[in-house]
Amino acid sequence: MLLVACNKKDRDGGSEPPVATPPSAPAKAPTPIADKDCATIDGDAAAAILGVPKARPTPYAGHQKLPPDNMDVFACSYVDASPDPAGPTLQYTTFSPIPADVASVWQSRETGRHERMQSFAPNVGDASAGWVSDNARPAEFGAVIAFRTANKIFEVQVSRLRSAEAAKSGAVKAATILQKAVGSG
Repeated sequence: MLLVACNKKDRDGGSEPPVATPPSAPAKAPTPIADKDCATIDGDAAAAILGVPKARPTPYAGHQKLPPDNMDVFACSYVDASPDPAGPTLQYTTFSPIPADVASVWQSRETGRHERMQSFAPNVGDASAGWVSDNARPAEFGAVIAFRTANKIFEVQVSRLRSAEAAKSGAVKAATILQKAVGSG
């Protein structure tokens, strides 16, 4: 079998007979946002954050394990429920590193990859940093807030809002909801 896969001949000069390969399992489809982790901000709250009448969740992809310590990470997101494909969006990501890695993971989130964005102080959690900028399209703004509690780190991002103030305000609202949900933990 291995010889066929490598296109090699066996010692007698012939190829081994082909072997049927079992079909691979289908890729796991994202589950609906019903997961309890993404219930912290619901559709009504997301709509208020984005300044739209209604927001709908995007498919929930589940938890991932990332370096440095195989930390648990998951992201939840909402989009404007209108037919406009370029409507406002909200995404929040939760990082749960082991206690020894909280400082280094926080440092990687708080020191921006946010060039060309203006920083602001969101004053959320035990420590926080925020950035606001215009998006690629005219009159569309976005904001990012990274904040930490004692053992979790969050990143909130809103995009395609109509003003820098709306983007900052929406990101702060989302971060405040998340902070209240976890308390200081």
